[in-house]
Amino acid sequence: MRRFFVLVLLLASTVGLHAASFEARSPHYAVAIDVVPLGAEDTRYDVRLTDLATSQVLASPQLTAKRGGTADDELHVQGLNVWIHVAEGSRLTVNVEIERDADTIETIQSSWSTRSRTAATKAPDGPLRVGGDVKAPVVIRKVEPVYTEEARSQRITGIVIVEATIGRDGLVKNVTVLKPLPFGLDQAAVDAVKQWQFKPATRNGEPVDVVFNLTINFRLQMAPPPPD
Repeated sequence: MRRFFVLVLLLASTVGLHAASFEARSPHYAVAIDVVPLGAEDTRYDVRLTDLATSQVLASPQLTAKRGGTADDELHVQGLNVWIHVAEGSRLTVNVEIERDADTIETIQSSWSTRSRTAATKAPDGPLRVGGDVKAPVVIRKVEPVYTEEARSQRITGIVIVEATIGRDGLVKNVTVLKPLPFGLDQAAVDAVKQWQFKPATRNGEPVDVVFNLTINFRLQMAPPPPD
């Protein structure tokens, strides 16, 4: 199974969310986000996905969420399946999965600070987000998920995306499903990820707890041809 994982992290300057714009790139694609407040409670995210080779804008969806919430969209453009997840808190985070023929060909994860410079100097509470001086964890032991019989019989394929807390000891503490699959595949992904082990994330060279998105690909193997 072909699978290429690209992790790109670009930090914007520390600004408030009012009229803010952010961008992250991988070798082949760029995702830009304009954050537009809608009144006191709602926020709109104007997203643009661009093919860097042609400078063509492949998609420009608008996602809306409650302030401090999350927004998701799934698109099908030019033979690609694109899943976009945006979360807003003290940091704005984005996860973009780009698939072709059930293979993940590119993944972009990025995180930007949305706090003031004064607040940013304070020690954060709880797990950090990868970005800036927080370096991503690296998986060193992976357990493959078990295909459920129901999903196999229905020939369900695709990706499950989870958000996991990875401790400074390299173990997975908590797992939340962001993009599920039916017939128990999302739970199978959670059960597998909980057994993964990582070289922990670091901040200024010291191990830290982080929240990190992981993608688990479910693909059925083709059955061998019948004998002559």
